[in-house]
Amino acid sequence: MMSVVGAYGQIQGARPTVSTTIDVANGVKRAREARHFTQASLAEAADTSPETISRVERGMLEPSASLLARLALALDTTMDSLAGLSPHKKAPSRNGPEVKRVVRHLRCLGPDAVRRVAAVIELIEPQQRGRRSRR
Repeated sequence: MMSVVGAYGQIQGARPTVSTTIDVANGVKRAREARHFTQASLAEAADTSPETISRVERGMLEPSASLLARLALALDTTMDSLAGLSPHKKAPSRNGPEVKRVVRHLRCLGPDAVRRVAAVIELIEPQQRGRRSRR
């Protein structure tokens, strides 16, 4: 008995292995809301505009691979998960948009500036550890 193969190479009746613009739209919106991001904060974290996020979430814009990768990074998940291709999603990160903004700024700094920022963090870090251990 031969199996019938669909347009995308999968057996007909099986879940498609491609996603639609609506799958991506729903995935982005669901992940954004689960992490309590606004469209503006997600746009900032993904280095795009709030209008682009709105258009993606409404299914009016199919994101490029580059944009989808930035969205997945900002939302601490995978591109497959955003596209509805993978049921496995990473747990929400405790790092909010503020941390992602700081990291983005650090990437723009030169080596000397990064060393100075690291020195400041090392001064702050023992104070933070002391607060955590008292809780």
